[in-house]
Amino acid sequence: MLKPSSEELKVALDAANRLREQDADAEHLAKSLLYFVEKATALEKIAIAANMYINQGQSTHQHTELLLAIENAKRHDYFEHIELLR
Repeated sequence: MLKPSSEELKVALDAANRLREQDADAEHLAKSLLYFVEKATALEKIAIAANMYINQGQSTHQHTELLLAIENAKRHDYFEHIELLR
């Protein structure tokens, strides 16, 4: 699959937001795109926090940041397909 450029993604997200605002998203493509971008962002925050925690000394602050990122993803049900984390 080809990765969109930053500009292409921005254009797609702007279009998705417009479709949602105009209630013109009958196939739910805009809703799905916006959801998956939000989910990917939350999961990237977990990966960044985990990397910092593991590679920069495992401080209490970094551990807290990692836990907060995981809790945020759980709160938004972004682990819906990973039963072990429930």
